[in-house]
Amino acid sequence: MSPTKRRLRTLRRSTVLASAVGKAKQQLRVQQVPDRDLLDRISFGWDNEAWSASPEFQQAMLREARAPRTTVLECGTGITTLLLAMLIDTRGIHSWALEHDRTWYDTIQQRLAKFSLPSSHIALAPLKNYGEFDWYDVAQTTLPEAFGLVVCDGPPGGTRGGRYGLMPTMLQRLVPGARILFDDTQRAEEHSIMQHWLKNYSPQLRLVAEHDSYSILELVA
Repeated sequence: MSPTKRRLRTLRRSTVLASAVGKAKQQLRVQQVPDRDLLDRISFGWDNEAWSASPEFQQAMLREARAPRTTVLECGTGITTLLLAMLIDTRGIHSWALEHDRTWYDTIQQRLAKFSLPSSHIALAPLKNYGEFDWYDVAQTTLPEAFGLVVCDGPPGGTRGGRYGLMPTMLQRLVPGARILFDDTQRAEEHSIMQHWLKNYSPQLRLVAEHDSYSILELVA
């Protein structure tokens, strides 16, 4: 692709994203969840489709995040961070995100700033060796003590232990009734992790719903 075509492509995506973000914020202000078409446009403008959560997962996250729970914890950042930032801006929810990669952390901060969206609760948390698995080094962050919703879309594939570390590391910070939106459970690794959680943390953890590309789990009292 020539430099000129690349610039035009970037400009088009940027224009589409700006328009779609504006419309999504309007809908969220009146408690509407953006439809598939609008989320597709946001994904196109975000220009990271290969790594972005599906529109179905995005819609489920927005519905769950509006529920009367405590703070949201996001594991990994991306288009879901943008959507949660819109909810922070329009609905006043509280959300924290963990990101291990410094370059992507800076990119997310810049993209949110472009739309004047809040980004102060994105924590740079390098991956740490916890013995049997690697996970975010939360000891270096100032996370709240209670979370009512977890958006589990990280650490990335290839991480030792994958996303398993969420439960042993953060269980004590999950309030009764907290829900975990676990993305990519159609894949063998993530599905296996979910099954290990359900076995190791039963009856405290239960499966609420299993969809094509994600699952919802809940911490019971």
